[in-house]
Amino acid sequence: MRSYLQSMPYLASGWRGDQPTFSAIISRLSLFRDSDPEAQRDIASRLVMRKRLAGSQIISQDEAGDSLFLVQRGLVKLVIYGDSGRQMTLSTLGPGEFFGEVSAFDGLERGVTAEAVEDTTVLALSRVDLYAHLELFPATAVTFLKEMSRRMREQNELIADLALRDVSERLARTLVKLAKEDGADTRGRLIRRRPTQQELANMVGSCRETVSRAMAGFSRRGLVSSQGRRLELTDDLIALAA
Repeated sequence: MRSYLQSMPYLASGWRGDQPTFSAIISRLSLFRDSDPEAQRDIASRLVMRKRLAGSQIISQDEAGDSLFLVQRGLVKLVIYGDSGRQMTLSTLGPGEFFGEVSAFDGLERGVTAEAVEDTTVLALSRVDLYAHLELFPATAVTFLKEMSRRMREQNELIADLALRDVSERLARTLVKLAKEDGADTRGRLIRRRPTQQELANMVGSCRETVSRAMAGFSRRGLVSSQGRRLELTDDLIALAA
């Protein structure tokens, strides 16, 4: 079995003995990579590490928020649950990404549930420490605003998709997005871990049966091909998603 350190080679230089050097971790996160080294050290000094097992909740949509979280290791799914039990998956976040920032700023209910897809380590930053850091290093606020603006654009696209596109179009766009997120070596055409049909339904705001029929249609038309757990997309599917 690989050790915890071996599973995170990109953080190797940030570990001393059994404890992580948060400054080294922060310097590798996209949110703070271009920040002043002193700002990186300050934010690192305020972080608290939390570990969660696969399938467990990190935050609940009904709880009040007082912290934001940076994903150090693992995979986090952001989900909204309806009263009927249906759910909508908003996004999946990997190492270097963050969540919980909105309620960390306003202190209101989270509005979204974060779940560990796999064993995950997050670094928590409380609202008190966030505000204290921003008073010392206001440039960090600009970084947050840029990232939050990007996310708002993505949410606007999601709303437009739900309102203006049918399930097949939304599914095609979701598959292309997953392939692009799977790494440069897949050339944006291969999903190495194909989501279940229920997971896809949660992503596109539909039911499993409808997604199953849409996927069967893609397969019959030669738009996708399965290779075990992998799913390869054709140029025609990519064009459909445009």
